[in-house]
Amino acid sequence: MNLTDQRVVKTRKQLKAAFVDLVNENGYDSITVQDITSRSGVGYRTFFRHYKDTRDLMEDALAEFVTAVHNELLPADTPEMTRQNIITMFRYIEKHHDLFRAFYSTPYYTDFNMPLHKWGSRLGSLLFETLDLEIPLEIVLTHFLHSMLSIQRWWVESGMQIPAETMGGYTYSLILHPLVNQQ
Repeated sequence: MNLTDQRVVKTRKQLKAAFVDLVNENGYDSITVQDITSRSGVGYRTFFRHYKDTRDLMEDALAEFVTAVHNELLPADTPEMTRQNIITMFRYIEKHHDLFRAFYSTPYYTDFNMPLHKWGSRLGSLLFETLDLEIPLEIVLTHFLHSMLSIQRWWVESGMQIPAETMGGYTYSLILHPLVNQQ
C-alpha cells in the first residue's frame, strides 16, 4: 500500500477521526470496526486493507503524533531546548486532545505507552547522558517518562484548563529543572 497516495491518506484520516470520536463518545470497549466504518463512510473491507484491528488503528494514530511532534522539537544543543520542547509537546497534546482522551481511556493504555516510552527514552538520553548526574541514567529516564506521561494524562483528563505554555513551564520546573541543575 502506498502510504503517500492521497486516497490512502484520506481513508486513514477518516478512519482515525471516526475512531477517536467513537471512543470519546462511547468508550473503547463498546465500539466495533463496523461502528468505525459506518461513522467514517469507509467500507468494512477497506478498513482491513489499512488496519488489522482497532488497536492497530490507535497505534498508527499515536505513531503519527510522535512523528509530528518529533519534527517540531528543537535539537539537543539548542539553548532553552528542554523548556521549549516540553511546551511544544503540550501544545500538540492540546491540539490533538481528542486523540489523547481516547488514548488514556483504552484498556491498552500501558501497551500504547511503549512506543511513547521508547521515543521519550531516546530524547531523554540525548539530554541526560551529557550531564554529570549522581543518579543512574535509567532511574532518571524512568522518573522523567513516568512523570511526563502522568502530568500529561492529568491535564487531558482534567479538561486542560491550564494553557499549554503554562503546563510546559510547570512541568519543566517540576521534572527537568531539578535534574538539569543538580550540578
